[in-house]
Amino acid sequence: MAIASTFERQSSSWEAKVRLMPNRSANPARRNIALRQLSQFTAPEPNAAIIQILTNALVDPSWATRASAARALAVWVDPNAVPPLLQALSDSEFSVRWAVIDALAQLKTPRSIEPLTVLLADKSCAQKAEQALIALGPSAEDATLAALAKQTGDDRFAAIRVLKAIGTEKSLPALAAISSNPTDGLTTLQAQHAIEAITLRKQINASLKPQP
Repeated sequence: MAIASTFERQSSSWEAKVRLMPNRSANPARRNIALRQLSQFTAPEPNAAIIQILTNALVDPSWATRASAARALAVWVDPNAVPPLLQALSDSEFSVRWAVIDALAQLKTPRSIEPLTVLLADKSCAQKAEQALIALGPSAEDATLAALAKQTGDDRFAAIRVLKAIGTEKSLPALAAISSNPTDGLTTLQAQHAIEAITLRKQINASLKPQP
């Protein structure tokens, strides 16, 4: 009974907050607070109307509203939220881009992998993109390798760290080519560390396989 009562109170609360979203005449601060709180709920089954309200907020004039909408969409999991979130990766405000990247990391959709790898060379978002790709796991390896091949100098750091965390034998040739370049000491060191991590991971995985 207590659990049901708690859910009913929570449901009533988020419904009230969703009703506030389309009303642009409402106090902007109240709308932003409502959006932030929506991102903290355990969402019930999403519906098209709610997702549309939240995706519309991704293009709100207020950057704070756009960022809060992205965070809420990470909670109200729905495939229809992915295309608007991907478009929002080009938002002019880095705070919004960070929130969008975090949302895509939580949604774990393969469609976000390639756009996230592009951001590995964007110093304002590289760390967030790196974290998101690592969260997506080995499925991000191919796209990260493709991004690494297009990068030069220290733009490669984030991609190398992603491969260090999720890479397999497939990544070793590209990393070996970087590590053999004596003219870029720091990048060479990063690549060597990635090779060591991948090699160790391979050995550990092999030791865990049942012996015939």
